[in-house]
Amino acid sequence: MKNIAAIVLMLTCMIGCSPEGRDYAEYKDLSPMEEWLKKDDQIFMFSDGVYDQKGGVEGKKLYFRNFEKILIEMSKMPVSEQVDYLSAKMTDWQGDLEQLDDMLVFGWKVN
Repeated sequence: MKNIAAIVLMLTCMIGCSPEGRDYAEYKDLSPMEEWLKKDDQIFMFSDGVYDQKGGVEGKKLYFRNFEKILIEMSKMPVSEQVDYLSAKMTDWQGDLEQLDDMLVFGWKVN
């Protein structure tokens, strides 16, 4: 897969790398580098097929920022509920439109 993106949802900030290779960060109170990953932080990696999927009322792409919002909402739920939540969100978004590309989302939570 050539277009993989990653988002790390941390208790203190959100750091990500867009599929175009542009790094971004929304800082609130970033801890020293050696303390970045802490208990309950979540890391998500996903293919571009997820946010390129067309759907919604106007049949437009979901886009990266909208998918990012879904991940943020999902990260507040217990891990046991996240798969069903994401699946329902994507099914609702896609509606009757054909799936355009492979969709892969991989996530883990720091214990």
